[in-house]
Amino acid sequence: MALAILTSLAVQLSPNDHDLYRIRGDAFSALGEYGEAIKDYSIALKLNLDDAKALNNRGVALANMHKTRDAVKDLRKAMEVTESSNSAANYDGLQHSAW
Repeated sequence: MALAILTSLAVQLSPNDHDLYRIRGDAFSALGEYGEAIKDYSIALKLNLDDAKALNNRGVALANMHKTRDAVKDLRKAMEVTESSNSAANYDGLQHSAW
């Protein structure tokens, strides 16, 4: 929770820094607050469409909320942006449950 509070303060000081939203999203995700995490990842992606980490992590948060089709879309996009082994591993595990 402390990281979420600290990054919230940092976001107030630097509201256009996509990394801060992603980091706060990671903190929310670690707390199991996937809805809040998804909101922050989405803001990070509005600021930087090619943030593969935000795409990947939003995909994982969506999967944790059982929104598999949306999760697969994000993970596919993350794979297009970069050849991330985390994205590939997550996509492989989700692709069978999405259909």
